[in-house]
Amino acid sequence: MTIKSMTAFASAAVEANGSRYVCEIKTLNSRFLEANVRLPRPQSYLETQVLARVKKALARGKVEVTIMARSLNAKADLPVLNEPVLRHYIEIFHAMQEAARKIGRQGTPFQSPTHAEMLQLEGVLEAPDPMDAEADGTQAAIFGLLEQVLADVNNERRKEGAALAQAFKDLIAELDRHHEAVAQRTDEITRVIYETYTTRLRALQGRLAENGLKVASDLPEERLMLEISILTDKSDITEELTRLKTHTQEFLALLATPEAGRKMDFLCQEMHREVNTIASKVLITEVATHTREMKHTIEKIRQQVQNIE
Repeated sequence: MTIKSMTAFASAAVEANGSRYVCEIKTLNSRFLEANVRLPRPQSYLETQVLARVKKALARGKVEVTIMARSLNAKADLPVLNEPVLRHYIEIFHAMQEAARKIGRQGTPFQSPTHAEMLQLEGVLEAPDPMDAEADGTQAAIFGLLEQVLADVNNERRKEGAALAQAFKDLIAELDRHHEAVAQRTDEITRVIYETYTTRLRALQGRLAENGLKVASDLPEERLMLEISILTDKSDITEELTRLKTHTQEFLALLATPEAGRKMDFLCQEMHREVNTIASKVLITEVATHTREMKHTIEKIRQQVQNIE
């Protein structure tokens, strides 16, 4: 198993009961599963069941499911004669004729409507019953088609995920290079911090003396070491470097885990937090260069993570 992308497209078609059904599924990025289904009017009642199958197959993403139908019989969609309704109208006409005869109607004699006029009466012509074909397997054909396209979409997502996995490995490797560059200089960083604080304390001691304040001519070394040790400990970045390494290793492990997008997004936040802390603790130019590059790399990772299921 591997991570899956949220971006994919697949389509397929099937013929059933004189109609050709085409199913298209397009998926895009989304924090949650957002499914929208469009069905032919006769099969609109299947929407709930289609949504259930989509939710079972896909965990995240904006999903557009479109199923279209086209009759293979040119006459299949033409209106048909509703004989019971026609007989009902004919009975009415006969009753009207009989009533006119009994009351001795004057003037123009009663005339029955023509065939063309009768076809225009409400209900005489009607659309084919969309449910007639369901018993012959139309519903089963549509669901089979849907399952096929969902499987194809998942395969496309896995292919895209495999490509993203390699991109993530490259970005994590870049992040690790900067991490290692900083980690190899921790002793030097400590020395620089020590020298910086020592210089600042000596300079402060000198300024106080210049302003006539009574200070010891030479600060005791043990006291100086104590104060600098406290300041240096506050600037130690060993823990942050360790946690950052742990986060990158966990991120790589997630590449073999489907539906890892949310966890990856959380790890990006944690990595960014550790790098920010390092940057705030160590104000050294070369370290700042590495932390800046690490932030840039983490942002690249975060952007790509938005496309992971």
